Amino acid sequence: MKRQIFNILLFPALVINFYLVFSGALNIKSMLPRIAGGGFESLPSGLRLIYLGLSMFMIWQLLYANRLINLPTPWGSRTDRTVGFLIVLSVLSALVNAISRSPVERWNAIPALMVALGFYLLRRSSKQN
Repeated sequence: MKRQIFNILLFPALVINFYLVFSGALNIKSMLPRIAGGGFESLPSGLRLIYLGLSMFMIWQLLYANRLINLPTPWGSRTDRTVGFLIVLSVLSALVNAISRSPVERWNAIPALMVALGFYLLRRSSKQN
C-alpha cells in the first residue's frame, strides 16, 4: 500500500512541483506565468534563490517519502510530527496557489494537494499496521 501511494500520488506530484519551482530558479520564460503570481517577465535574483532553496526542499521531500515507505510501523513521534508538518505545509501551498492572481498558477494547487494527500495516506497507513 505504501509503495502504491508513493508511485501514484507522491512521486508524480513532487516531480511536477520540482519542475515548476526549479524552472523559477532557472528563470525559464515559458514557466513564469505559473509561478510567483504570474507577475514577472524576469524573476529577481533573490526570488530565484528562494526558488532554488524550494527546489532542494522538494528533493528532500521526495527522498523522505521514499524513506517512509521502508520504515517499520508504527512510526516514532518525531517522524509523525514531521509528516504532519509536511501535510500542513502542502495544504497551505495548495491554498496559496488556489487564490493566486494568475489563472494558470491556480492549477499548481492540484499537485500540492496530491502531496498533502499522499503524506496523509502514508501517515494513516503507518498507524493502521
